[in-house]
Amino acid sequence: MIVLGGWLCVVDHFRESHSDVWVMKEYGVKESWTKLFVVPNVAGGEFFFHCFELLCFTKGGEVIMKLDSEKLVIYDPKQNTYKRIGLPDDSKRFDVTLYVESLVSPHDCNNTRTYC
Repeated sequence: MIVLGGWLCVVDHFRESHSDVWVMKEYGVKESWTKLFVVPNVAGGEFFFHCFELLCFTKGGEVIMKLDSEKLVIYDPKQNTYKRIGLPDDSKRFDVTLYVESLVSPHDCNNTRTYC
């Protein structure tokens, strides 16, 4: 489970055919689970995957995903298209860390609630 677009999100994998992306639109309300979109698995193609990790939404509604820890792609659920994000040629496997800009300091001054 991850948080995607402010919603609790789970992915239901159907082996090599597709995966359903579900979100809980109202936290704690079972009935608010909604299938957001389906991610097709392109058998035999560049975008075939065994597993993927959803990273974030773009402003245009596309989803940035990591496929099999080897490919970084943008998936457009409206158009059902993939676009590969170029990485250096020597990048065989990689990890992704998301950065969220904030005005709140991550540092705690002397273990008090006062911000630096």
